[in-house]
Amino acid sequence: MARPRLSTALTWPRFEKAVHAVFTEALQRLGEFERLPKSEEPINLELYWLARKVHQELLLSEEGNLPFTINSDSTNQPEPDDSARSPRLRKMPDFRCTMIDAQAEDYRRSQVNYYLECKRLGMAEGKWILNENYSEHGIARFMRTDWGYGKGCTSAAMIGYVQNMEPDEILRDVNTHAVSRSIPSLTRAATGWVTRNITCISQPPLLREFDTNRVQLYHFWMDLRHCQFDIASDQPPQSAADSPPSAKRMRKRGGSGNRKK
Repeated sequence: MARPRLSTALTWPRFEKAVHAVFTEALQRLGEFERLPKSEEPINLELYWLARKVHQELLLSEEGNLPFTINSDSTNQPEPDDSARSPRLRKMPDFRCTMIDAQAEDYRRSQVNYYLECKRLGMAEGKWILNENYSEHGIARFMRTDWGYGKGCTSAAMIGYVQNMEPDEILRDVNTHAVSRSIPSLTRAATGWVTRNITCISQPPLLREFDTNRVQLYHFWMDLRHCQFDIASDQPPQSAADSPPSAKRMRKRGGSGNRKK
């Protein structure tokens, strides 16, 4: 019997869905922490280990998940038309998920990548304007040639860590800075903000300087305003084995769960 071609089953929407399933569950578990570091990098590290744990659980579960690697602070991967001096090859998105398509007709496209960038949201800290950074140092990186995030991809994702301020105020602030950079405005996809959980934000597909095809950027904003941001940034992250259980796992053990809404 002939071996089935993986490329017929490995579609971009399926890969995208698998990555989103891992990171949305990991973000929900991150929201169960009462204390977190304040800076972006150590929060990303917490999320990294949670995503690794969730992915492993899904791979071993009945519902399953696609096998892929999760890389933190890894450089953009080369696309066939990149040169060795392409500036984007020195840039590092916060997360890169990679799947192997061994049956790809072009060996240069046998590694399929999905990129995610994270940013804090809330009040400015001195000259560090968090809500402006979301556009200038986040969304714009998927549009500009010198950063080239998501090159070769039809979609990617942004994660927003909401640390303080009212979400409506943050959204207005983000859009003010976005419009000034000719970036399409963001819109809350849900009817209301989800407390201590993820609210999905929608945005029209983005024009890119380096591609005639637009990229669909998904936005997942995690409400962390209940957390105390008092853990030292240089402190090792909480072990995934010691992370607080998700409501789903507690229900499986017969508990009621403690995820607050």
